Order: sequence, then C-alpha cells, then structure tokens
Amino acid sequence: MIRHLQLVNGSLPSPQPDRILEIRGLDKALSVNDESPNVLEQINFSVSRGELICIIGRSGCGKSTLLNILAGFTSPTTGQVLLKGRPVTKPGPDRCVVFQEDALFAWLTVEENVAFGLRGPKRKVKEAVGRILEMIGLDEFRDCLPREISGGMKQRVAVARVLILQPAVLLMDEPFSALDAQTREVMQNLLLMLWKKLSHTILFVTHDVQEAVKLADRILLMDKKPGRIREEIPVGLPRPRATDPWFVALCQSLLGKLRD
Repeated sequence: MIRHLQLVNGSLPSPQPDRILEIRGLDKALSVNDESPNVLEQINFSVSRGELICIIGRSGCGKSTLLNILAGFTSPTTGQVLLKGRPVTKPGPDRCVVFQEDALFAWLTVEENVAFGLRGPKRKVKEAVGRILEMIGLDEFRDCLPREISGGMKQRVAVARVLILQPAVLLMDEPFSALDAQTREVMQNLLLMLWKKLSHTILFVTHDVQEAVKLADRILLMDKKPGRIREEIPVGLPRPRATDPWFVALCQSLLGKLRD
C-alpha cells in the first residue's frame, strides 16, 4: 500500500471553488461500418486554476480525442466542456496546444516563431519574446531557423510560442515522446520550472508512467473501449520526485494498473 496515494474509482470529487475547467458527462462516438461505438464515455472531471494534471492510459483509450475536444478541434457527441463557466465550442487563444511534433514555421527564425501569435506594439512584443527566450535558455539562438537547432530546442520554442500567449489552459499531447531520454528529462524539468514561475494550468497527455508521476499534481488513469476515467490518483510526493523512495513504488503501481 502506498501511503501517499488516495485512489478514487469512477467520477472525480466535486470541483473546488477555483476550478477553471469542467468536463460534464462527455461522450464521443465515431461512425464505423454503420455503427457508432463510443470512443469516450461519461467523462467527468474538473481542473483547478494552476493545476498540472497528467492523463495516462493504453493506446486507443481516447486520450488525444479528449484533448482535441478540450481544445475545441472536435465536438463531443453529448456532454459539455466549460472554461471559466462558458461552453467550449471552438478553438480559442484561451486554450493552446503543444503537440508531439514541434510544428514550427521553417521559414521563420526562433524569435519570429515565438512572436508569431502575439499582438501589440513592436517594442513590447520584442521585449516579451526576449524574456521568454532567456527563460528557456535560447536567447542566443533567436536568429536561428528551425533547421539550425536541435529537436529539444525546437520543442522549447514550441512551448515558448504558446506560453507567451498566456492561455488559461495549456494542453500538451505527448510533447516530449519523440525526444531522446536525456533531452526529455531536460524538457520535463524546464516545464516544471516554467509552470512554477508562470502558474499555468496544464493538462498533459503521456504514455510514460514515470513522466506522469514526475510532473503531475493529479493523474487521471483511463480505461479503453470505451474510454473512461478509471481512477484519479493525487500525487502527494514533494518535488523534485525522482529521488523519493515512493517514486518507484508509485510508478510500479501505475504500471500494474495499466496492465489490468
């Protein structure tokens, strides 16, 4: 038994007063061979302002579909998503997404990529871009094109490009999975540093149990066929976590649940 955990089956507890995102009775059906099987079924949870939540589950459980609905890229079949009490019906700058691929504009410099979605006086935009490039350690690469920097640097630029917009919720769909182990660890530490400094609300989809345990305030464990939230797992370990004796125990516990 892991003392730091509290496992809760089914729906999550009632949201706190500072909740920023609510998902209510969400189903998503796909039309396949004249049938409409549910990819997602009765998804219910809430997210408080400033939380970092990781969503894990086996391939095909609907993690990315759920993130696409939260982003407004696709609509649920039933149920609704509320952001600050208002229904989400389409994409918007209050929800920014970081994907597995960096999706940078190849013809723009690092500085231009980060500034792309920002509006305002030129001097203020340049100052804001300079601050965030310094924060992520890429100030000296501001004039480089994407082809001139490493994969890890590209993903830093992708993260900076959305953080500078100050979204209410940052949605991350396996953003570090294509990176090598060392670079991935660097990016995880960078994300935690930025999250601590900027207090963003983050939903982070991952297949990696250790990544989820390292990053999350809470972990949502999903079942498949149809995709449901099987358990909520509050992570009560102090950060940094990799050296905590309970870190390995929690990872092993989650791996066992994924195999069930």
